[in-house]
Amino acid sequence: MPYRRLRRQINTSDRNDVRGIARMMRVGLFKPVHVKTLAVQEQRMLLTTRKLIQHKLLDSECDMRGRLRSMRRPCWSSFYRGYS
Repeated sequence: MPYRRLRRQINTSDRNDVRGIARMMRVGLFKPVHVKTLAVQEQRMLLTTRKLIQHKLLDSECDMRGRLRSMRRPCWSSFYRGYS
């Protein structure tokens, strides 16, 4: 693995790290990576945020339902009304 070569260096500094990376690039000991586009990153962020909000809504509903049950009061949840 290429990063092991950098670990073997006795004096690790930014300058030596750059030299080691440049040496690996010259020899071809690197793995090309695919960077996703900005639009795809934004879409993933929105989907992740939506999922987080859905989980928080469900958690708060379960919390309220549990508190109302402990006081022996009927509870109606918006979860059953069909949030998506």
